[in-house]
Amino acid sequence: MSANLTFGPPGQEWHYSRTSKTYDLSGASPKKLTLATTEGPEGTSFTIAPEATALVIIDMQNFFLDERCMEHPNGVGAVGPIIEVIEKCREAGIQIIWLNWALTPQDLLTLPAGIKRGFMKDALLPTSSSSLRSYTGLGSDLGGSRGRCLVAGSWNADIYEPLKAHMRDSDLHCAKNRMSGLWEREQGLWGVL
Repeated sequence: MSANLTFGPPGQEWHYSRTSKTYDLSGASPKKLTLATTEGPEGTSFTIAPEATALVIIDMQNFFLDERCMEHPNGVGAVGPIIEVIEKCREAGIQIIWLNWALTPQDLLTLPAGIKRGFMKDALLPTSSSSLRSYTGLGSDLGGSRGRCLVAGSWNADIYEPLKAHMRDSDLHCAKNRMSGLWEREQGLWGVL
């Protein structure tokens, strides 16, 4: 049995070394970065090409994290570690991409009911202490200065302030109008990946 495995189409192969327990996704890149995994079999690592890699930060918006919209202690707890990863990625030359909800008027006219009424569990529960009592789905007016729910340009759709301080002009921003930013090729994330 070979000590190495190769899989994937020609020119885009990934390699796995059984000896070092390393997945090499770097291709022919002259610059390589090897990182240990935090999940899976102990001692496993992977090698990437930083210039062909992106850190995609998803849904870190005021609507999901700011207490004026909802309480999400796990999300807020992730902010510090995300900032650390952002800084490490910048040092390594990895592109930062912010993928966020940013609904347009056309989106609001065409969203399926199951999407438009998403995120409503807390608002529907009679014992809920949610500050989103006026919330009736995506695009609804959240009251005060919060704006329409996850509509492009609104305060609640903006990136959470502690993370916003770590944005750079070189970062890419992609809007989405579904849970996934890759649900159709017209989504901005398709074009940058």
